[in-house]
Amino acid sequence: MWDTTTGSLKQTFTSPDTDINQTDDEKKIQTMLFSPDKRTVISLTQGGIIRLWDVSTEQHKQLMGNTGYPNTICLSTDGNTLATAGWDHTIHLWDLTTRKHKKSIIGYYHSNYAGFTRDHTIILLSPDSSKVASINRNNTIYLCDTSTGRQQPLVTETQKVIHLRDNNILFSPDSDTLAAVSPQGIIQLWDANTGKYKHTLKTQGATKTSVNHPITIYGTSFSPDSRTLANVSIDHNIHLWNTTTGRLKSTLKGHKNKVNCVSFSSDGKTLVSESQDRTLRLWDVATGKHKQTISNQVQSVNRKSFSVSITTFSLDNATLASSNQDGSIYLWDVATAKRKATFKGHADAISSITFSPDGLTFASTSVDGSIRLWDVGTGQQKQAIAGYKKTKWCVFFYPNGLVLASWAVNGFASIGQENVQLWDLATGELKKELSGHARNVSSLSFSADGKTLVSGSDDGTVLVWDMPSIINTFDSSE
Repeated sequence: MWDTTTGSLKQTFTSPDTDINQTDDEKKIQTMLFSPDKRTVISLTQGGIIRLWDVSTEQHKQLMGNTGYPNTICLSTDGNTLATAGWDHTIHLWDLTTRKHKKSIIGYYHSNYAGFTRDHTIILLSPDSSKVASINRNNTIYLCDTSTGRQQPLVTETQKVIHLRDNNILFSPDSDTLAAVSPQGIIQLWDANTGKYKHTLKTQGATKTSVNHPITIYGTSFSPDSRTLANVSIDHNIHLWNTTTGRLKSTLKGHKNKVNCVSFSSDGKTLVSESQDRTLRLWDVATGKHKQTISNQVQSVNRKSFSVSITTFSLDNATLASSNQDGSIYLWDVATAKRKATFKGHADAISSITFSPDGLTFASTSVDGSIRLWDVGTGQQKQAIAGYKKTKWCVFFYPNGLVLASWAVNGFASIGQENVQLWDLATGELKKELSGHARNVSSLSFSADGKTLVSGSDDGTVLVWDMPSIINTFDSSE
């Protein structure tokens, strides 16, 4: 602090020894503010530390709680409230008198650095938790036994795996079959128990040029009994395949534009397809016949080519959830084909919708990095947690009512994210951090029964977590 009249030095505030483990860049003061009463100086370091300095005593105090790694701060005119924003894409409000967190505002997004690239590992856990499939940076698929740790690369008859992108691999519900989906419209099947190659399913129009109409994991789905695989093709049709023989069972025709996604009902009798022709169509899986059309006129006209819509049945198959590329979610009555409710809150395309077992609640995740919990009856948002822009949330509803969400991060902002974070979505509370990876966590997957969680990391490892034992530690840790 300087005397502006004389130019002489008045006071010097020095950071404490607790900064010794930080780099020189992290220690740098990025921003500082005077409180309106001139009694406090607020400083923000590049390491995200916020300190409140008492001008009279030169002593300092830090904000209490997770500040979300801030890179900007501002002060209310009365000096009572501090606002912070940073890499967690959330604006946090703080009471400067108590130094406690007051409120979070979801929806702040920090731009990503487009030129920054890094390695990543894609993983998928089988429904019975016995296997993990992973794809490394060289586009090789590995099948790993979770009990023994033994892994093997998967190859086809021609000793060549199709080109993959994103996380386009999926297990059948019985965990016996692994499917790899190519953006060129080619699907390959392996025996997940032996690693033996089974079949190649090639849809009509599947060529190298069909990358402009890519087949994704959202456009591919196993029936609950694992005997049928549905996928969409470039000609707007849907193909149903026999997974045992690899033969085409039937072709579902009717959509007039690109089909974004398909999904089976829990009893496997009905398939729903969502298309850019602004319709949702219900199909009889046994006969291949069209059952009903839902006119999705609320669908956005300005569609984003990289976004994918999601359709999900409730467990009783009475309600259908669909999403829009702008982040809106709609619930439909399957019997009447009428829209029941609209849910708005996300700022970008929906990546998953998960219903609770009782059907009264569902959780949605989005490309915007946030996860939200909704009340089906009232249409109100119950909870929201914001992550980084590249956050990939993974959700599971437990029988005891616990809604647990974990996250992985891809992108520039994920530096330092070596731990798996477990959140209680019902309360918005961070329950536990699982440490073990040496580099950033890039992918997560729950088993179908929620008893196992696997995490993949840039360090080249896949860790398997026992969820019941972890949940049992929640009370003791509190």
